[in-house]
Amino acid sequence: MRALAREATGLAVWLVAALVAGGMALGWSPAPEGAAAQSSRHEIRGTVSGPSGEPLEGITVQAWGEYGGDTFRHWTAVPTDTAGSFRMEVPEGMYRLRLSLEFEGSGGCFLGYFGSDGRHGGYGEVALVAVAGGDVEGLAIALSGVPSEVCHEVEGVVVDSEGEPVVKRQVSFGEWWEWGNRNEWTDTTGRFRLHLWEGRYLIKVGTELGAECRVEGHEGAEPGRPARIDVVGETVESLQITLSTGAYASPTTSAGCFFPPRMVTTTLRPGWNLAGWTAEGTDVEALFEANPALEAIHAWDAGAQSFTRATRDETESAADLTTIAPGMGLWLHLGGEEPVTWTRPVAPEAGIVSLRPGWNLVAWGGRDEAAPEDAFAFLREDLLAAAAWESVAGEFRLHYPDAPPSTSTLQRLELGEALWLNVGVARHWLQPGAAASAVEFVGEVAPKTRADLEPRVDDVLAFFGERTGAFVPGITFSVGDHPGVCADYGHGFRMIRLWLGCLGAIAHEYAHAVQFTAGHGESAAWLVEGVAERWSDQYYDYAGDDASEADGREHAIRNARYVEVPLEEMESHAGFRAQGARGYGLAHLAADWLATIAGGDGALFGYFDARTNEEDWQVTFERVFGMGVDDFYTSFAAHRAQVAPPYATVEGVVLGPDGQPQEDVKVQYFSSEDDPFGLYGGRTDGEGRFNWAIESGSYSIGLTRGDGCPLPWHTTDHRLGAVVESRASIDVGNVDIEGLTLTLSRSPAEVCRDVQGVVTDLVGNPTAGVFVTPLPADGQRPPVFSQVTTDPSGTFVVTLRRGQYRLQVRPPTPSGAFGGRGYYGGETGFVLRRSEARLIDTRAGTLPEIVIASGTIGGTILTADGQPVRGVAVYPGERAINSPTSDSRGRFEVSVPKGVHTLELVCPQGGGGWFGGSGTLVANREQATPIVVDTADVTGIVINLPAGVTCQ
Repeated sequence: MRALAREATGLAVWLVAALVAGGMALGWSPAPEGAAAQSSRHEIRGTVSGPSGEPLEGITVQAWGEYGGDTFRHWTAVPTDTAGSFRMEVPEGMYRLRLSLEFEGSGGCFLGYFGSDGRHGGYGEVALVAVAGGDVEGLAIALSGVPSEVCHEVEGVVVDSEGEPVVKRQVSFGEWWEWGNRNEWTDTTGRFRLHLWEGRYLIKVGTELGAECRVEGHEGAEPGRPARIDVVGETVESLQITLSTGAYASPTTSAGCFFPPRMVTTTLRPGWNLAGWTAEGTDVEALFEANPALEAIHAWDAGAQSFTRATRDETESAADLTTIAPGMGLWLHLGGEEPVTWTRPVAPEAGIVSLRPGWNLVAWGGRDEAAPEDAFAFLREDLLAAAAWESVAGEFRLHYPDAPPSTSTLQRLELGEALWLNVGVARHWLQPGAAASAVEFVGEVAPKTRADLEPRVDDVLAFFGERTGAFVPGITFSVGDHPGVCADYGHGFRMIRLWLGCLGAIAHEYAHAVQFTAGHGESAAWLVEGVAERWSDQYYDYAGDDASEADGREHAIRNARYVEVPLEEMESHAGFRAQGARGYGLAHLAADWLATIAGGDGALFGYFDARTNEEDWQVTFERVFGMGVDDFYTSFAAHRAQVAPPYATVEGVVLGPDGQPQEDVKVQYFSSEDDPFGLYGGRTDGEGRFNWAIESGSYSIGLTRGDGCPLPWHTTDHRLGAVVESRASIDVGNVDIEGLTLTLSRSPAEVCRDVQGVVTDLVGNPTAGVFVTPLPADGQRPPVFSQVTTDPSGTFVVTLRRGQYRLQVRPPTPSGAFGGRGYYGGETGFVLRRSEARLIDTRAGTLPEIVIASGTIGGTILTADGQPVRGVAVYPGERAINSPTSDSRGRFEVSVPKGVHTLELVCPQGGGGWFGGSGTLVANREQATPIVVDTADVTGIVINLPAGVTCQ
């Protein structure tokens, strides 16, 4: 998923929560209207308990209806009684439960969303409570802490750049995209007060359009980074949040808050000093006023290869140096006899400088104490020489790229100093570390991936800085376990999320970050995505990766040929997403053509730099590119017809044995006879018709019901080969294949059977998102891939050809980590060994009622001195399953059925033992401590490896 698509969908989820939360503050009536008022009403009944099972009184429980449905709104909030019980009446529908603890004079402490399984999750992640046909009872919610002990007060004030209070603005606390329920409004003095559950929180504030937000004076602040505060153990007092207009202002009416930038202090000595100006732009008078001992300032004009100057007693008209820009190197002459300390902020823009051929004098705004080989790495062969001034010795420290390191006297670059650089070409230079970027890892990430990623991030930032002269300060690259996310960018806190399988999207997503930081306002989806694809390919071509820019263009052309709609139908996010992954190819092709006819990449960047919220994107387009959007569409259509004409289509109809059209039959193309996944395909419409574009080549074509049941069929069409095992060969060229008639030999009802079941936790609460995979009993690979997942009610339905199957199940653990696989075991529900799995015979008259219930055993594995141990396999009994392993923090979670279990630990290099209770490890199973799993998960186990056991 790409940036705009992610912002459209992810932002929608946040807006739903924010609007509903806002509705509460605005006094929405909980009384329903419309269809919901007329539907049947039932009760949701349950309990709320603490971490030790103690009932919690006074917890507010509220049912929130599903977005888009008749019940979408919040419903009457009820408090738990002395037994921790609650009951509420709602119309039939789907709900999530919102829990909070109220405090006098505060917005209350939001405790989270909870689902039908009693588990906590994000707004869009919990398993919804289905209310249909009767009451829902027995819903048990266990909190991980006692709210009155772990909810703490947070208070502060919001002011503008002049220190005046900002009133009636919403201050929100959350974690990246988890917002909408930890909010409070500022009062007439700009102050706010609320309570938060212990944890780490980011801050954002509702603003006038285009404001920056900065959190001042907070202990533990990371300079230039998103403002995260720790709420632990006591009140967080006197947060000062300042709103101002700035270069990196948010383009929305809600600004993510950042900590102030780094500060640097330089000691200036009487006489001449060489130092860098790292703060925002100013005039020379400000420097003279701030330092009474300063007598003269000299700067270097790289274009003219000469000095400009200003002196204290010189009139403004006589001086040829009047302004000081971020990133300038300066010669400063001090009078007097005493050294002076000079402190200034390190503005992000001080770290990106424009270099001209010859000598340049610039400030160093990158990483403090950086080695020259790291600092100058991206300059490559363009750098001829570098020098910095040593004021105490009164001499230069020199660096020549081609000279042996031992001959260089410039060993480290100090933040705030000035550098003389001699380069051979004009270029931009983003200094490593200037962006205050960070790489965070979520979940289990291999050490090599960790080691490789930070240099890659520096490389990506430097590449875009050199090409565009822009960068994104304070950006975070969050890498690892992000459920449901491949790659996306969120502008609010300048964060890129990358799943481990999508690290190749890092340049594409950073291109979006540059686009949205350069300018504000919406643009056509094809333009945003196409330019990101183009710039991403240029980066990988530069980096020398396997794919070149030419390879990227060829891939774009292939994908573009699948798209049948004109480019203008991909302006909206919905129109773009409707084309799937193929749309990126057409967008890329359009961006290439726009660059070709309208000024290259400089014009493309100029467009995003010129975007504002006050101007329609079409107006900006014409102003920057010198042509109207409609004129471009006409030009591109002609270009597209030449370089990427649509692929041929295969069109036909599927009929039943009785000659009637068959709806919802999947027509699929396979690359080979034994391919179970398929390359292309779709379902027949109400008239039994199918019509899809397909790349030239030889395929086999097959028909299935659902995803798991191949259908027997025949045809007399000579353009298809003989039907063997429900597939026939087909050769596709450059000419459309029309009028195919595919006739089923038997009806789907005769051939296929729906197998339905439900997956629950130990007490019967439904579990959503569980992978269920049917495996043929004969051990052969199924003819088509047919894995399904459970819906919010825990239900799964898989369509299978008549025969015998085992059902393999992967239940989620409380944290969502891999907990191992198991099988449906009949009356026992969930079993660990394949040999114990019950066979499902879809030829039988009646299928069993399938209920698969499982729980979790979890804990932490530590060394004898308390350090986490990674990579230890944990087996609940015999080594008969694909077992989970402990993560980088030593944590493990393994799925188990109800019953008595023992835990065996196996180290990566062999060796290990059995859990013996009280944190111990024993040598054999007979000494192992039994773990009873009955009505609740067993978590919190701590296992300390003896000193003699080495697992890493």
